[in-house]
Amino acid sequence: VGFLPSTFLQDEKDEEPDPPDWTVVCAAVAGGLFPNIAQVEKSVPRTQSQQSSSPGDRNKWMRYSIMQRHLSGTSTITYPKACNMHPNSLCFGQDRFQCPWLAFYTVQQTTKLYLYDATEVSPWALLLFGSQPVKNEVSQKLEVAGWMKFHCARQD
Repeated sequence: VGFLPSTFLQDEKDEEPDPPDWTVVCAAVAGGLFPNIAQVEKSVPRTQSQQSSSPGDRNKWMRYSIMQRHLSGTSTITYPKACNMHPNSLCFGQDRFQCPWLAFYTVQQTTKLYLYDATEVSPWALLLFGSQPVKNEVSQKLEVAGWMKFHCARQD
């Protein structure tokens, strides 16, 4: 009929869509889930024989902590609380993270305190979408929510 050029379908096949920018997606997730942020640290196995390739064994060497919040009268008390990644979570058994911060949707107490629905988030996302950063002049660190600390050395 002539409404479209004859090369229309060929051009459509040749164009590949741009891959999604997952950094932006994770930043939006961090902003939406804040203050549900967990810190993750890896402890090192003492011997080579303690290392394993199974997700359960790899997860043994990961340490997760969240800031527990309690409202009491007119004040809020916060303190760090150890937790675990739930075995059904996609992050269970992951032992390599680019940065030590995870945003999570749910934390639930069953036999242990478990994190569900977690994803890695960048420090920049926490600085931009978290609570107001406070600069500690002595340690030269920015603190977000009183416990997330980011080193920012002064450059002259």
